[in-house]
Amino acid sequence: MARETDAPRVKNASPLGIRDATPSRQPLAEACLNLNALPPELKLLIYSYLDPVHLATVARVSLFWRAVVLADRRWDSWVAMLKDTSSGKSLMDTLYSYQMDLSPRIIVSLCFNIQCSSCGKDTDQLFLPLLQRVCTLCQVKEVYSVAALSSALSAYDVRPKEAKDAGLVVLDMSEKSLSTNASKLVSVTAVKKIALAKHANEAALEVHLNNRKDRLLTMHNTRSSTSAQTTNQPPRKKIRLLLQRPAALRDLHTPLDYTQACIVSTNYLELSTEFALDLFPAAHANSSYTYTQVVAKELKSCRICRIADCLRNGLGLEIATLTDLRGMEKMVPADLARHQEVVHYGRRAARCQGLGEDEETCPACSNRFALEVEQDLKELEEEEEH
Repeated sequence: MARETDAPRVKNASPLGIRDATPSRQPLAEACLNLNALPPELKLLIYSYLDPVHLATVARVSLFWRAVVLADRRWDSWVAMLKDTSSGKSLMDTLYSYQMDLSPRIIVSLCFNIQCSSCGKDTDQLFLPLLQRVCTLCQVKEVYSVAALSSALSAYDVRPKEAKDAGLVVLDMSEKSLSTNASKLVSVTAVKKIALAKHANEAALEVHLNNRKDRLLTMHNTRSSTSAQTTNQPPRKKIRLLLQRPAALRDLHTPLDYTQACIVSTNYLELSTEFALDLFPAAHANSSYTYTQVVAKELKSCRICRIADCLRNGLGLEIATLTDLRGMEKMVPADLARHQEVVHYGRRAARCQGLGEDEETCPACSNRFALEVEQDLKELEEEEEH
């Protein structure tokens, strides 16, 4: 006797596993076999409906799909829309200045995501050593520390070949101005991850590194004492040998400008659905169609908040000061419009608190004054455009 939980069998199922009465309950492997049985023309038709966000994942399915994704010319057009918002140059030119040769698929996948990998807030900051989005507040965390390549490899006992095989991202800083002469920078977290792969756990790695430091320290002390007893060496060379310590015994030098030098501000890509009317007027005169395209957008900061801050902090009302939005919170255009409507324009009629304060310290008065300055700036920008 059949159990009540068993679904009734449906006859005349299609080759793709699509049934007429009940949804398909085929195993995933059988569904994949049916998909692979399709002719290439139908596979490419299915591929044309996929979102660009999922194309990088599709490339891992099989050799066929990998070849299709690699041959897709849309990657180049999407990368061409990306730019370094701080310098105005294209993002590819900026990456070339770091001697980074990344695949367009990696760059596009990064720029479809605008959330900070640590706190989840929207940010336009791209942390190159880990290829992640990181906001300004989270950049000071230890996980995003950066060090010179040679120092990091020596500190965690990682060979250059091991780092290369693991795909360690190395940034060439020869064209950048840093506080030290470091020419190549890497993420300390990425190097530590490579070292952890050679040991059972983090505790085993720490024991290994401590034992290695003890051996190197003993060798260094022995060599120093021997050099001090040698009389036929020049004094300067003797002092240099005494002070020279192995790189593994030195602390990692990670100044703040290392992290800042590895940050790039970029715009982002977004799927935009547009309604197209009368695309085919002869065949569909009374219909409207939707088509999806990829567009490039930038995160925006609220200039009204900046004006109010300048007013409260006495920074002056020069145009250069009011339009300097560095350090301000970034948000997508839709969130910015909603923020200005609720926080600023919605409180335009708020009454003064009546505490005897001037308009520079009263929140309601400073908000109204900031709205007036914003309106003047908009009119000035419109005059310059015309």
